[in-house]
Amino acid sequence: YKEYIPCHQELDWNNTVVINGKTIPSGVQVCEDKPVSYHPVVREAVMDIARQAQIIIQKPENAGETVGGFTAAFACAGDISYLKDKNGRRLSIEDLSGKDFDAIQFNTVQRARAYAKFNFYLSGGVYESPSRDYVLKNWCSPKIKEMIKDLK
Repeated sequence: YKEYIPCHQELDWNNTVVINGKTIPSGVQVCEDKPVSYHPVVREAVMDIARQAQIIIQKPENAGETVGGFTAAFACAGDISYLKDKNGRRLSIEDLSGKDFDAIQFNTVQRARAYAKFNFYLSGGVYESPSRDYVLKNWCSPKIKEMIKDLK
């Protein structure tokens, strides 16, 4: 996961995307021609998720104790995707989380079973979902907080 093709999905007040002065209707995915490198903060955020996922699959029965770290890392990564780099591009994280991430992190029967057990132990629980600003200030690792302080 070194590069990705940026796609523009931000809508203006008319529910359209404007790229280089050309208006694209809502619902049409507009992607650039050339791949760009993931921002370093994106890679760091996904590595934080991977580190937390590793703890989960080692001891899924400790779900109540480990869910906080996993939730914080995942929320931090998701909220980073709303920030923009110096070129005005949103920090894409879509290809690095979700199904693609699960396919890599839980890629054996034993890992998938451990993740299923973790989720089983959490079923029926109620979990916190704070605001984006709160997550970025309080749930991201110190390294990520340092990396995003100049991003908007």
